[in-house]
Amino acid sequence: MPVAQSIRRAHPNAQILIMADNDHPLLEREPFKNVGLDKAKDAAREVNATVLTPVFNDKEKEKGLTDWNDFSKERGKSVVATMLQKNLNQVLKPQKAKRKTPQMAL
Repeated sequence: MPVAQSIRRAHPNAQILIMADNDHPLLEREPFKNVGLDKAKDAAREVNATVLTPVFNDKEKEKGLTDWNDFSKERGKSVVATMLQKNLNQVLKPQKAKRKTPQMAL
């Protein structure tokens, strides 16, 4: 959370996108928490940010993939770039109506 808070202080009007881990294997063990996603959501609430998490299919989950690096290695950087662009466009839509060049911090 300190990183998100630092970014928010430095860029008070920015749309912040937090790229979370998807620790789905932890959901199979007590206390049944997806720590990466939970912490990202906590940070996002604290600084009014948006969370983006990789979504894995069953085969990828069986391989133990959990983060954006795994996702990129499995599906390719171009797929990650396309997902990011799509999500950034959705996050920035309200801002585009308000000003020509929105601030953004990643």
